[in-house]
Amino acid sequence: MRLRRNGLQRHHRVLISARMAPTRTTYYLGVDIGGTNCRAQLVNTSGGPPLEQHTSRLDNLLDCRAFLDAVVATVGGWSAVKRCVVGFAGPVVARAQASLTNWPGTPQITLAEFSRWTGGDTRTLFPNDMEVTALGVVTASPKECIELHPGAQAAHDASATRDVSANSQVAIGVARTLETILVLAPGTGFGSAAVRRVNPKTSVLLDEMLPSELGHAGASPTDARTCRS
Repeated sequence: MRLRRNGLQRHHRVLISARMAPTRTTYYLGVDIGGTNCRAQLVNTSGGPPLEQHTSRLDNLLDCRAFLDAVVATVGGWSAVKRCVVGFAGPVVARAQASLTNWPGTPQITLAEFSRWTGGDTRTLFPNDMEVTALGVVTASPKECIELHPGAQAAHDASATRDVSANSQVAIGVARTLETILVLAPGTGFGSAAVRRVNPKTSVLLDEMLPSELGHAGASPTDARTCRS
C-alpha cells in the first residue's frame, strides 16, 4: 500500500511539473541567399515585429552554414525554429535542389542536405529568391512603397471592372486590381518575376508565378522587326 501511495505521489509530481513548464517560444526563419550577401531574419510564431536582420558577405556553403547556425543560436538553436524559407539567387529544381550560380564553382545544395543542417526538426521550403521577392511586393501596403508615377494606380482603379474579393491578398496589396505584375530586382544579378492570374475572375494571388533572371534575356535586336522597334 505504501509503494502504491509513493507511486501516485510521483505521478502527481510529474503532472504538476508538466503543467507548470513554460511554453517554449518558436520562430520562423527567412533566409535570402544572394549572389553577394546572405540575409536572415527571425520572427516569433506568435506574432510581433521581426527580430534584428543579420547580413553576411559570403560565397560558399561552409560559411553559409556557420552564419545561419550563429543566427539561430541567438534564440536557442535550430530546435527553436519551426519553419524556414530559403530563397536562392539561382535555379531551384522541384523545390529540392538549388544552384548558387554567382558563387565560385556554382555549388549546389539539396533540401535533404539543408535539413541535416537544421537537425531535421525544421520544416523548410526552397523557392527561387524572386518568388519570395514578388510575393512580398504584390502584398505590400501602399505605405510600404514609393510610387514612381503618382496617380497612375488611381486611374487604373477607376477604370477596372474586375471584381476582386476584399479578403484576397491582392485586394489589400499594391497590386490589388492588376491581373499581371512584373517585379524587377536589380542586385548582383537582375532578378525578375511575373505574377499572373490565369482566370481574371478569381482573386487567388498566385495562379502562376514565373521567376527568372532578366539578365539572361536577349535585349539587342535580332531581326528586321526588332531593329525597327
